[in-house]
Amino acid sequence: MKHFYLLFAVVCTCCLFIGCGAQPIPATPAADTESKDGNTLMTEWYQLTQADYEHIDFESAMTIANKLVLQGPSGLDPLFEVIESEDTTPIAKMLATASLTSHIKDSHVPRLIPLTDPKYNSTTRGCATHLLGNCLSATAFFKVHDLIEDSDTHVSNVATMIMLRKGEVSVLPKILEIWNNPATSKNEREEILMGMPAMAALKNISMFTESICNENLSTAARVRAIELLRDMASIEEAPALKACLKKEKDASLRDMLEEAIKVIEKREEDGVSPIPVQLPAGVDLVFQARPADPNEDTGEEDAQPDQKN
Repeated sequence: MKHFYLLFAVVCTCCLFIGCGAQPIPATPAADTESKDGNTLMTEWYQLTQADYEHIDFESAMTIANKLVLQGPSGLDPLFEVIESEDTTPIAKMLATASLTSHIKDSHVPRLIPLTDPKYNSTTRGCATHLLGNCLSATAFFKVHDLIEDSDTHVSNVATMIMLRKGEVSVLPKILEIWNNPATSKNEREEILMGMPAMAALKNISMFTESICNENLSTAARVRAIELLRDMASIEEAPALKACLKKEKDASLRDMLEEAIKVIEKREEDGVSPIPVQLPAGVDLVFQARPADPNEDTGEEDAQPDQKN
């Protein structure tokens, strides 16, 4: 319960950004005293695209999308058309993608796949790929998987991130390429930190040690990095945590860093190291004793892995 409030806020933030907005508003026309037609709603939506990226009102955009859904089966068409058009700005396409994300269904796959064709610009193709990643059909899955090898770096990166979220471990070498590229954006780095499977993270622990004190990253991403280091890091990573603790101003993050350091040092003191194994859902990491020093005669047999029931 020590970090309950921080973690609660982090989870809410993650759900907001990963899901790209609020859930569709229930259809209750009788209670809607300010109902507007699709044209009026889109006029309001286009006004939101005039802001720069840092000041875009995502919440209002997605509220408008929720209202467009109530216009009928073709209510969301204007937002698809924003992505399809060669004349709309990248910010408008990005906002349309965010607005559509929580409403995407497998029935949209035939409309989205053609938009990944190389004849469209990079932004359009990336937006369509992102939306395909929210579909559950095998057709969408394999199309996104194919786009990992696309010659357009943006499209390839979007597809790779989607496959990471879906647990496709074959993309990990590509993920490391993206991480090590200086041009990789803050959002892409956060998505990697949040989506990296624990077993893969253990082999790429430096990715997390360099992130714990990066104030440019979101709290959610930094919390994930600290927690993963707490559970899986060796004593070699302790200095990075201590250095971060000296600089960290956020009280909750300081508490988490202190706890992580104590856990890592206790593992070192007890002579155990975390080894992730394939176990049923809900079973924690199993800890195994380090091999005994061959030059040291302890008179005891090597400890066996803890057994989990």
